[in-house]
Amino acid sequence: SLHSLNQKYALFYQLMLDVQQGKSPQMIRTSVRSIHCDHPELMCLKYLVLIEVDLSIHHYHRIGTYINKIQQVLDKLDHPLLVTFMRVRIQALNFLYYWKQNELILARKYAYQFLQMSLHIKQKAKIHLQLAYTYIYEDMDSSLYHMHEAERIATQMEDSILLQQLTHKVYPFICAHFGMTKGVSTEDKLEKAHLEIVKGNMRKAISILENLPETTPFSQYYLGLATQQQDFFIQSYRNFIHTRSDHFFAKLPMMALESI
Repeated sequence: SLHSLNQKYALFYQLMLDVQQGKSPQMIRTSVRSIHCDHPELMCLKYLVLIEVDLSIHHYHRIGTYINKIQQVLDKLDHPLLVTFMRVRIQALNFLYYWKQNELILARKYAYQFLQMSLHIKQKAKIHLQLAYTYIYEDMDSSLYHMHEAERIATQMEDSILLQQLTHKVYPFICAHFGMTKGVSTEDKLEKAHLEIVKGNMRKAISILENLPETTPFSQYYLGLATQQQDFFIQSYRNFIHTRSDHFFAKLPMMALESI
């Protein structure tokens, strides 16, 4: 396109693809900030790309700031359909932000409002998946209900990536967390270790965890469960809070630490 606005649109969408392809978050952020935005539509896209960058590196605490900036710009948009789409995106992002802040009443309010919308069917599966996690401290049935709803939609949409995530990560995690292992299997090594811990096979779990390609707050939490060493729980908690700004899952190592 010879139109400068279209060219900038293309730049932002290319940067969104770069995020999905795992390119350097710092380079993408620098590129985003170098693009001069003289239209409210571009400002919204700019903030959305910055949100995508932060999501890719688990910097959940910054999402709220960008959401507020987008909302301030929305009133300046002249395109009703674009405003609708932006509000849908904000609804899902608000859910994610408040979930990670462990403010579950607000998080679920935004999630359930999103599920009432007629748009973005595929995104509804992801919302159900995430809602399944929000109930792990309360009720297994509620967790599994939302997981099955996500599975139903993903099956209708023939979304093989989401179905694989549900089968090998979400379902085994929920089952292991609630102490249910019969008939549960997974190809995901992290959750395989989780299941072995619940079964009492600590040596096998430790062997799996020590051979993982990277250390995460979850692997540290599982090592704490397998070894009953407080240091692993403390490291896990610190990484959930300081590395990921994830106050929801940070409760896992703290609860385990209190039970020792």
